[in-house]
Amino acid sequence: MRFISKISDSWVCNSATVRDWVVSKRWAKPDRITVLPNCVDLDHFHPPSAAERLACRRKLGLPLDATIMLSVANLRTVKGLETILEATRLVQHEVPNMQVFLIGEGPERERLQSKVQSLQLQETVFLAGVQRDVAPWLMAADIGLLASYSEGSSNALLEYLATGLPSVVSAIPANLELVEGVLFPPGDPQSMAHKIVSLWNDVGFRQELSRRYRTSAMQYSTEKFTQQINGFYDGLLAERFR
Repeated sequence: MRFISKISDSWVCNSATVRDWVVSKRWAKPDRITVLPNCVDLDHFHPPSAAERLACRRKLGLPLDATIMLSVANLRTVKGLETILEATRLVQHEVPNMQVFLIGEGPERERLQSKVQSLQLQETVFLAGVQRDVAPWLMAADIGLLASYSEGSSNALLEYLATGLPSVVSAIPANLELVEGVLFPPGDPQSMAHKIVSLWNDVGFRQELSRRYRTSAMQYSTEKFTQQINGFYDGLLAERFR
């Protein structure tokens, strides 16, 4: 990486967290790194109406009266999915008719499935696998969950924001760049459980958080990303050929 740095004109990363990590490795100096955040399709991911929410639940075969929570993540240790399972065990009797869906696939599937069984969550937690389109799942859900120990910049979290899905999120640096709201220390199921119950019990705050999320998502539109990336390359070419 240090050799690559010597021959490169510029570095691009998707968050200040990644930029700072690259600098800490002495791979590049800050003035040679440009942060270009990820983007999200704001037309495809949008807050649902009540009718759209019910339609999505019917389409996905989800119970219309359940409290649906979900996490979109690869099934890997770094995603903190065990924290979600342990938090679910703590709150399953406090949130009415609660169902949790883990959307994604990965090497931890078998271990997570065993954990579901050992915690006796077979009727509450479901590993839904890879979904070609997660937008209907997000629109069907009541609360999003993200428990990662580490992220560069979470596309899943941007999709939560765009859908206006109020969420409980691990307080790691990359997530803090994207959201304010309901945060918990990574790897702390007790804190996560407390935040889930508090968020569920406060309907007004959930509605306010949904509005704030959608507003925040506007700065990550594909149109703004296109402008940013074009500006970056225009500047890079101008520097090279001036």
